[in-house]
Amino acid sequence: MIIPKEAWKRKIGEPLESPGKTKIIGFEGGLPNFDDGYFNGMPLGGFGAGTFSHTFRGDFTRWHMDIGKHNHKTLFPCQFGIYENGKASVLSDYKPEDGSLSSWNFIKPNGTYHALYPRAYFEYKDLNLTLEEFSPIIPDNYQETSFPVAVFRWHVSNSQKEDRELSILFSFQSVFGSKQNILYQENAFSGLIFDNLHHEKNYKYGQMGIFVQNQDVEVSYLNAFNENGDGKEVWGTFSQNGTLGDTTKKETHYSLLTNSPGAICAKTKLHPGESKTITFVLAWDFPVLDTVCKTKWYKHYTKFFGKDGRNVAKIARKAFNNSERWLLEISKWQEKYLKTNKPDWFKTLLLNELYYVADGGTIWTAGKVPPEEKPGGLFKQEEHFGTLECFDYPFYETLDVRFYGSFPLIKLWPDLEKIVMKDYIKAVFVEDLEKKFFNHPLDQSTAERKLRGAVPHDLGAPFEDPFLKINSYMHVNINKWKDLNSKFVLLIYRYFYFTGKRDVDFLEKSWDAVELAVNYMKNFDRDNDCLIENDNLPDQTYDNWTMHGPSTYCNGLWLASLKAIIQIAKILGKDSTKYQEWFERGRKSLEEKLWTGDYYLYDTLSPHKENIMADQLCGQWYADLLGLGDVFKRENVKHVLKKIFDFNVMKVGNGKIGAINGINPDGTLLPESIIWKANTQSNEIWTGVTLALASYMDMVGLKEEALLTAYGIYHVTYETKGYWFRTPEAWDIKGDFRASMYHRPGSVWAFQDC
Repeated sequence: MIIPKEAWKRKIGEPLESPGKTKIIGFEGGLPNFDDGYFNGMPLGGFGAGTFSHTFRGDFTRWHMDIGKHNHKTLFPCQFGIYENGKASVLSDYKPEDGSLSSWNFIKPNGTYHALYPRAYFEYKDLNLTLEEFSPIIPDNYQETSFPVAVFRWHVSNSQKEDRELSILFSFQSVFGSKQNILYQENAFSGLIFDNLHHEKNYKYGQMGIFVQNQDVEVSYLNAFNENGDGKEVWGTFSQNGTLGDTTKKETHYSLLTNSPGAICAKTKLHPGESKTITFVLAWDFPVLDTVCKTKWYKHYTKFFGKDGRNVAKIARKAFNNSERWLLEISKWQEKYLKTNKPDWFKTLLLNELYYVADGGTIWTAGKVPPEEKPGGLFKQEEHFGTLECFDYPFYETLDVRFYGSFPLIKLWPDLEKIVMKDYIKAVFVEDLEKKFFNHPLDQSTAERKLRGAVPHDLGAPFEDPFLKINSYMHVNINKWKDLNSKFVLLIYRYFYFTGKRDVDFLEKSWDAVELAVNYMKNFDRDNDCLIENDNLPDQTYDNWTMHGPSTYCNGLWLASLKAIIQIAKILGKDSTKYQEWFERGRKSLEEKLWTGDYYLYDTLSPHKENIMADQLCGQWYADLLGLGDVFKRENVKHVLKKIFDFNVMKVGNGKIGAINGINPDGTLLPESIIWKANTQSNEIWTGVTLALASYMDMVGLKEEALLTAYGIYHVTYETKGYWFRTPEAWDIKGDFRASMYHRPGSVWAFQDC
């Protein structure tokens, strides 16, 4: 086993000198702002199966098992422990403050944590042990990537002249509790099943289990112990001889305790020069995905294991039989990206940012749980996939955000991208006339939830009925937004283009929605210059930053979407004359009204119209990614990117914190808005926008500028503020953040050699 040198690493349990904190005090728009601190680790678990974190200090926390909900809580009975030479210790120094498990020896081990998603390692040099852990996250794999399983491989060797004997303890508690803890044994492995089967099939219905191989080890068990006691049931024998004693008789009464944890132990002997790998598996089978509105779905993995919640041993068996192959496949697909000529820090950022595809409250369905939902649902498609924008803003597949953040899907799991876009195609036609109040200081209005032709902000939320009740966002009226429709058209063509230009049937089925979206957007061109006008509202992805009159950001996207519909029409043999005329007139108007001779104006009418926007060339970025040709004048593009680099990147944070969204041409920032939420985002660095910008710099040949820009995101995330595996949407010039665990930073996968 070789730990990849590109993996992010940190001393186990090492504190951080000046960690970032949330820049939002209290609630924002009725939503919390999660700030769980920097003790996090790489998440484990498959797409749509639920995830958890084994942090770099050794505890188990950040449970995303109740799909769509965030629970950052250490379960102290969940531990790894080691016994050797008469000494026993828990491999974590983070212990309960209530006095429970007081007999356990919590000592911070000397070692290093490494993570290169989906693999992580605890390297205990003093103990001559390494723990390798992973879940089978494999590109173009639509089966095993969904499995609810984590594999823990302990690599042990003996470099001494005498035999080496040691024991490894794995104690655990089911996140949803258990009615009984069942000993399980078969030839290859054995362990404990925490059984929570009951009459009502909800998200807690099912099993969780811990298992260990039987070969080359002596296995002992403790089927249950009191989590609120001193833990002597475990530690009494483990600390004396490295076993858990005879559990089948004298400790059985503890299984009657509600939600009681249990433990397994593997003891082994190594001769001089011998090496072994001891494999543990954590598996879970909670087959039902519940929503507040009582629509229940089966999770995708149930297609391969059944839907009755009794299959945790089957899942574990798959892991024991296939873990070697999974590791080889993970190593093989990662190697492609590790061989590029990018610096190691970039490879770390690239691969670790994939964590969010699994960890972002991800849903992947396999049909409804009977009885079927009542008639009137918006979608009949049985398979859905969705990742939250973030847990602070819990909306599935937020379109303006996934425009940046969904590059991992289109590049590595394109079939999942297609599932999402098929739902959006249907969503364009939906009209939901339910009256909703939009609670923004500049848009205190009541309007229809979703009009026909308006592309929705999202495919729903965990607090409603995702995929069946769309557009759960109630901050600003999305029927007036000026970027969603354009981005939808570009995402449709992106799927076709990135999958080899073969799926003409997909384009054919999207055509009516694409036309409706484009024609709906043209209604915001009020003076027939073929530019759309913003309404002095935050009516686009910068939903706390107003635009007034034609804006460069929205019209760059608008013109790029016209190029896309023209290309789609050409492929399908449709008439695109109207769209060609709109594009030519709009492009001419954009250059006349928004080009300053040095950069493009933010917009034409707002007080901050001269702001230099980091994201002003977003439309051209996509046009170039998709081979659509020029939207802006080609001779202006590289000049503007250099201007953005010189001002938005280099004039803030010594060029080491990313690109600030907006900056005045004299190098000053906009004053903080008197009206909270009006323009607060101009002075933020958006991680996903910065990485998208860097990818575009790289594309046009500004290689050095691209890496320096992207490095700011790595530097703040991994070196100064501790945002690993919770990369935020934004931070300010002090590095304090807003909206952790965010979708948009997946834009790092827009780099062309990725």
